[in-house]
Amino acid sequence: MTRFSSVLAPAAIVAFALTLSSGCATKKFVRNTVTPVDERVGEVDAKTTANADRIKSVEGKLDKDVSRLDERTKANSEETQEVQAQAEKAQRRADDAHDMAATSTERTVTLERKFADMRKYRLTLTESVLFDLSKSSLTAEASAKLDGLAKTLASSKDYVIEVHGFTDKTGSADLNLRLSQSRAEEVVRYLSGEHGVPLRSIHRVGLGDAQPTADNNSRDGRKQNRRVEVSVYVPVVSGEMQAQR
Repeated sequence: MTRFSSVLAPAAIVAFALTLSSGCATKKFVRNTVTPVDERVGEVDAKTTANADRIKSVEGKLDKDVSRLDERTKANSEETQEVQAQAEKAQRRADDAHDMAATSTERTVTLERKFADMRKYRLTLTESVLFDLSKSSLTAEASAKLDGLAKTLASSKDYVIEVHGFTDKTGSADLNLRLSQSRAEEVVRYLSGEHGVPLRSIHRVGLGDAQPTADNNSRDGRKQNRRVEVSVYVPVVSGEMQAQR
C-alpha cells in the first residue's frame, strides 16, 4: 500500500503540473485568437454602422431628389397641358381663319363673276337733243327731253351714259370740234346739276362734224346734225343672259 501510494504521488504531481500547464496554454490561445476576432468584429460593427448611416443619408437625399423630380414632373405636366391647350386654341384660330379665307374666296369669285357680267352692257335708251346754229346752250325742248331721260334713270341703279356731241358742216373743223365738245359738256352739266346723275356714270366726247345723221346740204339736214346723242347702257346680269339664251 505504501509502495503504491509512493508510485501515485509523482504521477499526481505530474498530472497537476500538466493541468496547470494546459490552463496557461488555453488562456494564451484565447488571448491570441479570440481577442483579435473581437476587435475585428468591433471594426466590422463600426463599419456596418457607418455604412448604415451613409445608406440612410443617401436614402434621405434620394427621397429629396425623388420629391423634387415629382414636383418638376408635375410642373412639366401642367406646362405641357398649358402648351397643348394653347396649341389647340391656335389650331382653332387657324381653322377659323381658313374658313374665313374660304368664305372670302367664294365671295371674291362671286363678285368677280358679277363684275364680269357688268362689263357686258346692252343699250336700253337713246335720246337726241338739238342745238341752234353755233350755240351750245340748251333749248327748252332739249331740256324737256333730258328731264324725261333723267326720270327714267331714277328707277335704275347701275347704268353708263355715253354723251356724243356733233355739229353740222358750217365752220372750220377745229371750230366744230370745240363746239361739239361744249354741247356735250352742257348736257353733262344739266344731267348732273339738275338731276344728280353721278359723273362717274357719264362718258362724253365731242366729234365735230363727223358722223352726220342727215344731209348737210339741206337746212333741215344741218339742223338734225347740230345734236347731242345720249345713250344709256345697263349691265347684263347672269340671269338675263341665261334668259336670253
